[in-house]
Amino acid sequence: MRTTAADLNHTRPGNPFKAARAIVETAAAAEPPPRLPLGADALHAVDAKLDAFRKELDAWRHAALATDL
Repeated sequence: MRTTAADLNHTRPGNPFKAARAIVETAAAAEPPPRLPLGADALHAVDAKLDAFRKELDAWRHAALATDL
C-alpha cells in the first residue's frame, strides 16, 4: 500500500494549494454553492452528468407533464 501511495504521489492532476485557496474563498462567499467541483476532471464529470440528466429529462418530459390537473 505504501508503494502504491508513493507511486501515485504527485501524478494526479490538480494543485492542492490552488484547491485549498478555492475552498477557503468559496466558504467565505456570501452565498457559497452547495457543490464545488475542483479541477478540469471534476468539471467534465459534472458536465457529463448534467448532459445525461437533461437527455433523460427531455425523453420523459411528456410523462412528467401528463400528471398535471
